[in-house]
Amino acid sequence: MIYVVVGSSGSGKTTIVDILLKETLLEKLVTCTTREIRSEDIPDISYHFLTKEEFNIQVKNGEFVEHTIYANNMYGSRYKEFDEAIKKGKDIIVIMDIYGAKFIKEKYPNDSMSIFILRDRTSLIKTILARDVSDDVKLQRVVQLDEDEKAMSQCDVIVKNDNLENAITIIKKLMMYN
Repeated sequence: MIYVVVGSSGSGKTTIVDILLKETLLEKLVTCTTREIRSEDIPDISYHFLTKEEFNIQVKNGEFVEHTIYANNMYGSRYKEFDEAIKKGKDIIVIMDIYGAKFIKEKYPNDSMSIFILRDRTSLIKTILARDVSDDVKLQRVVQLDEDEKAMSQCDVIVKNDNLENAITIIKKLMMYN
């Protein structure tokens, strides 16, 4: 199975995925981005960090299964990473926006599930404003919240993250039945 985790900036996607990776046999698909590296990021583990030029070259060369722009940053998943994980026969977990999730659902209709991580707007905004990024990036991510809310209805499952342990438990139960 390919589990695609979708949600707004600050929803807890990365925290949830990190915990699931420690507590399950899931394999994380490392995606590419042009966003700035944060203090907590580990290159090639958190993301493959690329310049916009490098990213565009890889798009032109057809290296991405899917790619998108989110809050003025490019994100994408390369065929190489999907192929390697699938060859290992592992269940995969990946963080994407709704467009990536829809593309994966089209490509792997019986072998994928999109999970939207829902968090209340006030908490999202507080988390976004506390991030160590420029004010422009913070503003872009707050503006993006409306679009993210629209994406929620397009996911297979919505998991409310008002309590991290409960959210993890719900997701694990979903995985057990797939």
